[in-house]
Amino acid sequence: MRHKEARGGYSYEFGPYCLDPLERLLTKGGTPVPLSPKAFEVLLFFVRNKGKALSKDELMKAGWGDTFVEEANLTQTISVLRKALGEGLDERVYIETIPKHGYRFRLPVESKPVVIPIAPDDRRLDRRKLVLGLIGAGALLVVLCVLVVAHRPTTGPALLSVTPSFVPLVTDPGVRLYPSWAPDSKKIAFVGEVSGHLQVFTRTLGSPMSTQVTNQNDDCIHPFWSSDGTHIYFGAGANLWRVGANGGQPTLVMPRVFQASLAPDDSALAFIAAETGLGSLFISKPPGAPPKRYTEQPFANRQYLGPATVRFSPDGKKLAVSIMLRESKPEFWLLPFPGGKPVELLRTIHPRSFISGAVQFSWMPDSRHIVFAQSSLFISSPHLWMLDTADGSIRALSSGTGTEMTPSVSPDGKRIVFASIRGSYDLIEIPVDGSSFRDFLATSRNEVTPAWSPLGTHVAYSTDRGGPREIWLRDAREGWERPIVTQHDFGDDLTFQFWDICFSPDGQRIAYRRIGQSGEAIWISTLAGDPPTRLINDPENSYQRGPAWSPDGDWLAYYATSIKTPQTIMKVRLGGNGVPVIIRSDVGIYPRWSPDGKWLLSGGPGLFLSTPDGSSSRKVSDRNYLVHGWSKDGSLAYGIRNTGQRLVLESIDPWKKQEKLVADFGPTPGSWLFGALDANILFRGFSINPDGKSFLTSMFRATSDLWLLENFE
Repeated sequence: MRHKEARGGYSYEFGPYCLDPLERLLTKGGTPVPLSPKAFEVLLFFVRNKGKALSKDELMKAGWGDTFVEEANLTQTISVLRKALGEGLDERVYIETIPKHGYRFRLPVESKPVVIPIAPDDRRLDRRKLVLGLIGAGALLVVLCVLVVAHRPTTGPALLSVTPSFVPLVTDPGVRLYPSWAPDSKKIAFVGEVSGHLQVFTRTLGSPMSTQVTNQNDDCIHPFWSSDGTHIYFGAGANLWRVGANGGQPTLVMPRVFQASLAPDDSALAFIAAETGLGSLFISKPPGAPPKRYTEQPFANRQYLGPATVRFSPDGKKLAVSIMLRESKPEFWLLPFPGGKPVELLRTIHPRSFISGAVQFSWMPDSRHIVFAQSSLFISSPHLWMLDTADGSIRALSSGTGTEMTPSVSPDGKRIVFASIRGSYDLIEIPVDGSSFRDFLATSRNEVTPAWSPLGTHVAYSTDRGGPREIWLRDAREGWERPIVTQHDFGDDLTFQFWDICFSPDGQRIAYRRIGQSGEAIWISTLAGDPPTRLINDPENSYQRGPAWSPDGDWLAYYATSIKTPQTIMKVRLGGNGVPVIIRSDVGIYPRWSPDGKWLLSGGPGLFLSTPDGSSSRKVSDRNYLVHGWSKDGSLAYGIRNTGQRLVLESIDPWKKQEKLVADFGPTPGSWLFGALDANILFRGFSINPDGKSFLTSMFRATSDLWLLENFE
């Protein structure tokens, strides 16, 4: 037996790269290379016109169509492509600049037909069977043509199209998330924002109105249906609840549950329980019976965070589980049920160059294929994908500039409902006199973890404006910007994130947290463009976060965590032997040096003061703050807090242990919970303005609608 083959368009190979227009993927040796949608279109135009001198107008039309854009957009996109292709790392020149005209793609390009395997056939099919088959096929074609003509509408030609279609379903204001199909494929449950809280709603297909089902004091998440469609399960207040499909008083099903899934016949309940911040998989069979911890190895030994997702397959024979390890690495597992050896999915195609966020997913009715998306808005492929769990292959279901998340496949397999997300981090400036905060830098892309230079003129921040993650420097007075840390600085070690930026006291260097293929660590770069240096080489491979420079410039404090050790405040002397010194492991995270260098302020839960030598510490507040930092003179600390209903700015006197309201920013937005569940924390970073009148941070903002994808098979 052999496989027949069919052509599905062309792919383009150049150097070690392959560009696949159908899947909208650029790969290097089989590993996906992240590209923004605009960069992909420009690269595709290049390779289809290999060797030709292309004008800037031609390239801008290829990337942006008839939309008017500045020439700087093209220049930035060309820079992104050169970095993505590794230009400069060897002697190859991929894109040649033609002065006063445009650009030329220099490398030889080979176009190859994309071959798609189809149904197996017998090579020894005899001539008689072949002839009979052709006769039968011809007869069938005649019949079909007659039927088409007979039933053709009189008002126009028949349109027989299988083009995927996107249909808006719920477009109410605010956040709409976590859709789930009823068993009859005619109704969905989802959560939507009501007065600062997420509540469960239902919407029947074809109806213009949604029905609110819950009115909880806690945010509701992850709704799903009972097999008979009479009840809806949902999470709220770290517990699992059940309510009638038409509303009513919810009843408690199971305490301490983050997310759960019912077997198709309601015979078992699988759920993720959060224990001391880490997740564990339990099975309650039948639902309500004392739960038992899942023990099959190697999955049972994984240490992962509480926000994880578990789903029964439609045939009830498998569980799929998406987790994020303590060391910030995502994994996706297939667990035979009720027993059998677990298998890690997507292992051979990421590693994290493709899957950089936790997987959100839904089973197809065949219990073999899975539709998935990624939770992080910082990834290069925030779209819907189809995974074949049998052979590990994937294919794209959507593309473009949008972001599709939280997919759910209808039980009949004909539709996918998903959340279309519009979200990003913006830089905001918060005055400490109680007046309203204002945007410092807000675009459609992410700008995050800003840091003021002590000289008071420059701000460094992390951004993905050009696709790959970079650190940029912005002049606060004149408005000019330039990149200071890019992927080029790290060669083939792909960068996934830059966070936690801080300046040295002399304003000449920055320290930052980098998450890359080689791990998560603190690095130091100069504004002059020297190669970055890693703070320490840790044999335990602990991840390091939240660097803070001592006022004298001699030390960097940070916090570290590994599988073996809890979160610990550490410090390293710069220019010394590079050996980290433990300060304390009982005072939270994100240390901040006081302006006089005598104290470290850290938080979570509560706020703590510690001496830099770790000899003493004390708790100065029982309240939990999203971000915290010192005033200019060190007499006060400031923190942003979620009261459960509202966002407020408070000052904290660490010497008197007193908190004072500074500003009320209004009701907590629905994007707060969505961001917290998907690692998009509402605020990131704290950097006091050198004039002491305000501080910079980054704020996550999001809205979302629910859409249907049809004709996707």
